[in-house]
Amino acid sequence: MAGRKDKTTVDYFPHYCISGKTMFVLENKHGDKGYIVWFKLLELLGSSENHYLDFRNSDDMEFIYAKLKIEDDILNNILDTLSKLDAISKSLWKLKIVWSKNFISNIADAYKRRNNLCMQYDDLCIHLFNKCIPYDNINTQSIVKKSKVKKSKEDIYKSFSHLSISNDENKKLLDLNYTQGQIDNVYSAIENYRKNTNYKSLYLTSKKWLERDKDNNNLSSIPKIVSGSVSHL
Repeated sequence: MAGRKDKTTVDYFPHYCISGKTMFVLENKHGDKGYIVWFKLLELLGSSENHYLDFRNSDDMEFIYAKLKIEDDILNNILDTLSKLDAISKSLWKLKIVWSKNFISNIADAYKRRNNLCMQYDDLCIHLFNKCIPYDNINTQSIVKKSKVKKSKEDIYKSFSHLSISNDENKKLLDLNYTQGQIDNVYSAIENYRKNTNYKSLYLTSKKWLERDKDNNNLSSIPKIVSGSVSHL
């Protein structure tokens, strides 16, 4: 039987009674529409996979406009205001992606009861990059540098080529009920995969490969490389 897919949405989020700077500015600048749009956006972020909205996708964009019941120019003005207030990420909104660090912090408790982690900014940038979203306006050098500094301060469990995984990240995979042997097999398969230069995160790639093999009931098999691609015995 296929494994259950990790949940990457939430059913609710905190709505605090005391409003802060964001709500004050939104209401002052955009009236009731600013208030309504912001909380409807938060609802959409909560119900969207990995908690981001993609305004470059025409189908998704039409759905969002219909859901919010607002003209596109007014919505864009409100989103511009939210980015200036750091209520949503400035760098991602330049790429027409809506993501909110504060929202992620407010739903952190929901993920404490799950096996999977809530996708953070750096992981989301890698996720978007692997989906071929234009990445120029995001400071990739800063992300890579911060990642290298973090890894240098931690014990590295395994590294090869441009990829590495820390002991903490390896433990996260163990916490998903995979054996160390299964995880090591996947590391080896990725290391010998000819196109592994396309991958940016050994942890995220290994997690995806383990999930795929679990769904295909291949976790007990031994991976081998055939002409630069991965197959199983």
